[in-house]
Amino acid sequence: MFILHIPYFCFIFYPSEEALYYLLAERVCSSHPLYTQTWDYHPPLMTWIYSLFYYPFAQDSLVTLRIISAIWIYISAFLLNQLIINYKFLPDGSFLPAFLYISLASTPWYEFYFSPDLVCSFLIMIIILVLCKALIDDAKVWQNFFIIGLLLGTCFFLKYHALSYLIIVLAAYILITPPRIDEVTTLFLGFFVTLLAFLLIIYFSGSFAQFWDQAVVFNLDLLISINTREFKLKEPASFLHFFYLWGAIIAMAILGFFSYRTRFYKTIIRQRKFETIMGVWLILGTIALFFSGFELRMNYFLQVLPPYIFYSVYLLRNKIPPRYRMMSILFMLLPSFYVYFLFFVHGLDLLPQSAPRLIKENSWANSIQKQVEINENLKKIESFLIKQCPNAGIFIASYHPEWYLYLKRPAHSKYLNTRIAFSKMNWLPQNHTQLDLLSQPESERAVYQSFEIEKPHCIIDNKGYFAAIKDKIPLLLQNYQKHRVGNWDIYLWKKD
Repeated sequence: MFILHIPYFCFIFYPSEEALYYLLAERVCSSHPLYTQTWDYHPPLMTWIYSLFYYPFAQDSLVTLRIISAIWIYISAFLLNQLIINYKFLPDGSFLPAFLYISLASTPWYEFYFSPDLVCSFLIMIIILVLCKALIDDAKVWQNFFIIGLLLGTCFFLKYHALSYLIIVLAAYILITPPRIDEVTTLFLGFFVTLLAFLLIIYFSGSFAQFWDQAVVFNLDLLISINTREFKLKEPASFLHFFYLWGAIIAMAILGFFSYRTRFYKTIIRQRKFETIMGVWLILGTIALFFSGFELRMNYFLQVLPPYIFYSVYLLRNKIPPRYRMMSILFMLLPSFYVYFLFFVHGLDLLPQSAPRLIKENSWANSIQKQVEINENLKKIESFLIKQCPNAGIFIASYHPEWYLYLKRPAHSKYLNTRIAFSKMNWLPQNHTQLDLLSQPESERAVYQSFEIEKPHCIIDNKGYFAAIKDKIPLLLQNYQKHRVGNWDIYLWKKD
């Protein structure tokens, strides 16, 4: 199983979200507080976690976090395995659920890093474990519901979409037992205690107003204006891509779900209750998955992977003859093996001649090839920067935080997360919709002052956004000199 984690430590590709959290942590640890001097629209907890590791490990924090993410997957896998065994769906000593979870959760479908989805996936399994203890093992003490509330609140501050977990827990609770006011109240008390604790931390850090504007109100802007330039609804092609990679286990789980339902009342009560929890998780989690945001990313499936594995394992053990089980497991893992093959082919350049054929057949491979082309352009820029401004901070005027890591340069702008920055600059010509923002827009004067304060020595403008800013703020023109490197415009600071 160690082989599955080799891609974690081949620092050839940096997922954009991993790079963003790393850079946010770098700025936070360099006395640029989150939300005030480092803009972001995500909840703060993941950035705090990255900052916690960046402070002692600095540049080695990515290696540390990827090691932790691998360990996290193993712990999550064996927790799921034990849950299924505890309720007698598998005999003691079986490791099939753990094997499937590790194999699928480790696959570099889209991003392989310590992500909010990975953390939430583990926390929701802890929540299910405590919920089972309360509803199935009749341990209905107030502490269990309070712990569930605390964990749900933690998930919410990792990822707003985790609010769906609260709905899943409440739905399972209502279906299994008559609800009691004191138990529901205790659960919500735990949830709001966590929220209050995090909000107090933000308040006493002096960034509550900025947090409210960026991480709360701006997200409402996104929900209202889902057809903006930066954020678009999921296209049908993304659904096809999603089912192409996850379709095998989805098909097995759906068959397992209906298979169990045909003999629901023939099983013992403890198993029925556990299956009800997993069924609610499967159905509501899947619904929430497809309404999770503005794009359908492969790693989102981690949020519902445990119930899909549970039903797939049930089908394998109870409905598929032993001589076909290994073939069925290979069928479930075939897309995973193919993605690993593509990674080693393109990522490690073992078989470069096969790349064109694979790219035509797979959009995932096509994205890798695009990244390879970008890397070639970045190498030219890196050589240029070494000569012109060695070790200087830069600003990339598009949402490519991973480029900072390729170029080994710090981000010298609070507009690091350009998705929120350029959206709040609603006076830019690229913002054709001219949004009426509920959040506070960023004025031309504020933008000019920000560039004057931090003075990024190099600005990489691959999409023309900085050129548009410069046209709106002519004073910036006198500070930067334009160069052409490869296919991109580079602006160098002229003043010292």
